[in-house]
Order: sequence, then structure tokens, then C-alpha cells
Amino acid sequence: MKADFLVLAVLALFFIGWFINSRSDSNIGYIDLAGSLLTCEKDKKWSHYLGYFSLNSEQYYTLQKYSSCDAFKAEMAGKSLMAKYLKSNGFILELKDDEQILYNSGFSGSSFGLILVWFLTFTVVRIPVRWLIKKRA
Repeated sequence: MKADFLVLAVLALFFIGWFINSRSDSNIGYIDLAGSLLTCEKDKKWSHYLGYFSLNSEQYYTLQKYSSCDAFKAEMAGKSLMAKYLKSNGFILELKDDEQILYNSGFSGSSFGLILVWFLTFTVVRIPVRWLIKKRA
């Protein structure tokens, strides 16, 4: 029981630290995507498309889903797009056209995803930890 609590606490500290670091000011950038090249990629598992913005040999993306590549291009073409993104991987946190928000990754959705990954990791890690403790005892 103590080992489970220790594993849970260590994983919680690790994931919370990673989340805060990935969203820190040093890892967040702002870019004007108005002149970017718009491309799409069809999801291999599902029948929707993900849109990509290419600018200065860098690629930026959101997790917003589109029914077709043309739908993505029609929605984004000709707009003055400003993006707030993660420098580490080009993931767009917020996309604006002037002052209208077109996409927001959402802090709550990211937090719930983090908690889900935390518990899944806990269930996988606790098995070998408990096995090692029983073997040593």
C-alpha cells in the first residue's frame, strides 16, 4: 500500500512538472501564419483530416478535425492568422483571426488527458514495483 502511494506521488510530481514546463513562457511562441502553406493529412484510423500550417520550413498544427482537406483550406485561406504555439513540437494552443478565436486547445481538456495518462502509467508501473517488493521481502 505504501509502495502504491509512493509510485502515485512520484508519477504525479513528474507529470505535473512536465505539464507546467511544457506550458511555460520559455516554451511558448507567437507567430503570424497569414502567409503559411496549408496542407492536410488524412487520419489513418478515422475518416477525418488534420490541417497543417507550414512557414519558414517549420510545421504547426492543431487537433481540430475536418471532413475534407478543402474544408480546412476554405476555413483558413485569406485570413490574418495569429497563433500561440508550443516551440517544442509546433502544436498550436490558440489560433486567432484578428480577435476571433478559431481554435483553442483548452486547458481543461489537456488536464484531463494528463490525469488519464497519469493513471494509466500508474497501473502499468505499479505491477513490476509490487513484484520487486514482494521478491525482496
